[in-house]
Amino acid sequence: EADRTYIAVQLSRLANHWLPVFNWGYGQAADLLVRRGSQLTCLKSTRGVRQGDPLGPFFFCIAMRSHLDAVAQ
Repeated sequence: EADRTYIAVQLSRLANHWLPVFNWGYGQAADLLVRRGSQLTCLKSTRGVRQGDPLGPFFFCIAMRSHLDAVAQ
């Protein structure tokens, strides 16, 4: 799981033109509805990329790149 602030920093470093798209999709916490029995609870999604987001794997890879570069050296 990648911290969204870290993803934004890496995007600004490696692919700055994608930063507005990332901020548009991930700039605010998303509501997650969780059902526990008959009770419905709302949680805030503030970390990582969203399941089903077509750009999610790209944003995750951007976050992982600096770690992989460090390991490769």
